[in-house]
Amino acid sequence: MTTRTLLLMRHAEAAPSLGSDADRDLTEAGLADARLVGAWLSESIGHLDVVLCSAALRTRRTWSALQDAGVTAGRVEITPALYEASTSDLRDELAGVDDDARSVLLLGHAPGVPSLASWLVGRRGDPAALAQLDRGFPTATLARLTLTTPWNELGSGSAQLSGMRSPERF
Repeated sequence: MTTRTLLLMRHAEAAPSLGSDADRDLTEAGLADARLVGAWLSESIGHLDVVLCSAALRTRRTWSALQDAGVTAGRVEITPALYEASTSDLRDELAGVDDDARSVLLLGHAPGVPSLASWLVGRRGDPAALAQLDRGFPTATLARLTLTTPWNELGSGSAQLSGMRSPERF
């Protein structure tokens, strides 16, 4: 049985919209938060097999800040379908990940990312992390899920929430 790590992250804090919502950049505080998360990721995970990143500017800039902090990936897919994606849409994107990938970061938006996290874990996982998930999923928050099912068989309750990190918890 192969253990996989799925990291679900909401983009860092974005500046107010001056035009298209998809073109919102990060604030300075958002960049700093993303670098904090990136430093933790670099130390605890290091190299990721796959990154699925929304095509919105704020998610791409969050990924860049994670890289600045030392996070690396074998493959990065900038995916327009992750912008305004539903739980079902996100699950479908994950279903396309190669079965040999052991660590995947999905970098997207609310409400899709928090909803996907809740759906995948149900009530399974670390009690403190589940309580944090219940309280919300602020910007630059990262949920770490552990699963043994193949990516194309993800379903409700198929993962365990092993931890949650947000910038104020570093």
